[in-house]
Amino acid sequence: GKCVVSDQSPLQVSFVWGIFVFDEPVRSKYLACFAVLLIIAGIYGMSYFSTPESTFNHRVVPEEDLDVHSSSNDQGSIDHHPLPSTSDDDANILNRSNRGKAYIGIRNDEGEEDSDQHEAVGQEQVANTTSTADVVDVVDEEDDSLETTTTTIFGRKVSNRSLGICAAMFNGIWGGSIMVPMHWAPDSTKGTGYVISFAVGAAVVTLLLWILRFVYLLRQTRSFMFAYRCLPSLHLKTMALPGSTSGILWSIGNFFSIISVYYLGEGVGYSVVQAAMIVSGLWGIFFFKEIVSPPLIWKWFGSAVTTVSGILLLSYAHQATSAK
Repeated sequence: GKCVVSDQSPLQVSFVWGIFVFDEPVRSKYLACFAVLLIIAGIYGMSYFSTPESTFNHRVVPEEDLDVHSSSNDQGSIDHHPLPSTSDDDANILNRSNRGKAYIGIRNDEGEEDSDQHEAVGQEQVANTTSTADVVDVVDEEDDSLETTTTTIFGRKVSNRSLGICAAMFNGIWGGSIMVPMHWAPDSTKGTGYVISFAVGAAVVTLLLWILRFVYLLRQTRSFMFAYRCLPSLHLKTMALPGSTSGILWSIGNFFSIISVYYLGEGVGYSVVQAAMIVSGLWGIFFFKEIVSPPLIWKWFGSAVTTVSGILLLSYAHQATSAK
């Protein structure tokens, strides 16, 4: 349920912009607010019940994956062993949490990230920082482990949980406001005419983020070549087809969200667009088989019905006024 902040915030922000800031006409603000509450409740339910079922249970590391040996000394200590399998991402998290330093993946000459070359700032190996005794314990994936894992930002340690919540709130405020500038755009550039301007802005921000990342790495490494090699790989060979497909689908969906806001307004149009989570949830249930428990599936569908009810009610509030 931690992703609910990111799912619902754009809806709430766009609704406030449209109904209370731009004073877009609706039959009743109370009716519109009730409809949005239904949508929020439905999205919350879909987000909660679409969580992979493994997170609802305690995860125990199988005994055959562990190599526990009791020491023969008087203290009866347990020999330290690395985790059974530690991916690069896990090593990244462990390295930051144990030493609060930056973890840098180095790309090879072909532009792909070399999994055999990783530089971790510090003196110890990640494998030496985790004992078998830590692994034997039952791991609760819903515990407060995120509170103890930190990320260093400009020399200050920030818990990953706090950083994630702030990022989700930032996404909600900015994501719910992306169609706001169209309100002040000339009539000739609204609707489909707004797409090109939107695309240019997205391209500029993407390029700016890469430049900022490079400057940050340059400040850390003090080497132009090393900073360039530390930039994330584009993985063109692997991601050309799936990445391009995702980009095309997102662009088409975003095009129709602009049309929705143009005809229905910020408060109604963009709020309804946020219900796209219904489609992603159906993919997860029927194609990716992320949920297989019938009770959870029925609860998810109940939440989806609640969301659709809110959408229909919100649409009715807008249509009743526009018909006048």
